[in-house]
Amino acid sequence: MRYLLAACLSLVILLFGCATSPKNSVSISSFRVVQSSPESVEIELVASNDGTSGDMCLGAIAKSKDGSVASDGAFYSEMPVGQAMRITRKVMRPKGQGTHQTDDLVVDAIECGKQKAQFNIFKWSHVWPAIAPATTSIEQPAKNEDIGTTNPWFALLSNLKQNDFAASDALLGKWNATRERDQNGAWKLDSFRNVLFYKTMHQSWQQNRFQIEKWRTTNPDSPWAVIAEAKYWASYAWHIRGNCTDCKDVDPVAMQIFNERMRHAEQILLKAKGFAAKNPLWYETYLEIAIDAKRDEGLIQKVFTDGIRQFPHFQPLYVAMAEQWTPLYGEKADWEKVDDLANRAVRLTSDTDGTSDYAWIYSQISLEPGIERNNLLQESMVSWPKMRDAFEDLIKRYPGEENLNAFAAFACRANDKETYLLIRPRIQGHIHPERWPSNFSPDVCDHRYMQYS
Repeated sequence: MRYLLAACLSLVILLFGCATSPKNSVSISSFRVVQSSPESVEIELVASNDGTSGDMCLGAIAKSKDGSVASDGAFYSEMPVGQAMRITRKVMRPKGQGTHQTDDLVVDAIECGKQKAQFNIFKWSHVWPAIAPATTSIEQPAKNEDIGTTNPWFALLSNLKQNDFAASDALLGKWNATRERDQNGAWKLDSFRNVLFYKTMHQSWQQNRFQIEKWRTTNPDSPWAVIAEAKYWASYAWHIRGNCTDCKDVDPVAMQIFNERMRHAEQILLKAKGFAAKNPLWYETYLEIAIDAKRDEGLIQKVFTDGIRQFPHFQPLYVAMAEQWTPLYGEKADWEKVDDLANRAVRLTSDTDGTSDYAWIYSQISLEPGIERNNLLQESMVSWPKMRDAFEDLIKRYPGEENLNAFAAFACRANDKETYLLIRPRIQGHIHPERWPSNFSPDVCDHRYMQYS
């Protein structure tokens, strides 16, 4: 999972860099509602553009206090240079047919055709009434689409893109609960780890550091800002060392700085432990730092044990611990320890997750490129009958597309034709390539088990 998001997160650096424009050429002094409908609201802005940033485009969205509910896109159009202009913009309703409550108006000024952005956030409470479903042949209750559930990564990223640290703190605080899962059963809180995964980034380090420092200054008691800073330094350590876990010829200078930055990340966490360790991300971050920096085995075990004692249902803790016993780190795998850990996770989480975490842990491990993923079922101690039952339990609870893709891919690898043919129709048109090994692609598996005319 660490490396899977590298390509996608290149976008994060761009977006984070856009969050702080060097100069505010546009100012918004006030706004008022011109007219309103269930689908959109016309907003009149009193705005000024001094022209120092060239052509500027203006758009606006509405969002909830924590950003989990937000307008379905913004319409941008050019704004002329001038003082105290009255400009009308359309704000679209959030996705979903049910009643929505939004609390803020976010006005976004960008350099037309570019990514640099300037955000103005105003308090604006608005209730979006329910709308009739698109099809009325069958009566269905009105539904909302909370992007905090359908795409929590994007909800958090949007808050940080806007430098809305209060919304980020609120959203992450809400997600610090076992019940807060996305449509695939992953903790929404894990989106924070993904958004701030700088490990394979090679640009905008100064801009990212500036934003985190601003976050910590804005809210010194934010545990999330502390964890963000620790993750930044750990990733910055890998940046100079190189993303190669088993390299034997790392430059001595790079290795020295790697260790210094890792120690700095560790100290950031420990200094703020009193208020920052009341969530599983603190332990997950410390565990990864301890493993990556090759700390004493006793410390690694203590961090993990303390973490699961307080947060036994947080799956990334088990995945991070299991990864150190896989070929990811260039050493001989200890699959017995991995399997013991997977079974331990099931025992500790059965009250909320049944047996599903057995499949969850192995499927997450299989995504790491450093592991012999194509031979996992043969080389590890995983039991396919047990894993199949765990996948069935998982998709009953969370029938998300990623879970269904992972189940079908493993069924193919296990040569379980019956299970593959049962799951395959459910993902028709919804293939997630990252869940399939290259030599067990849907194309290969379909030709192996399905008849073609």
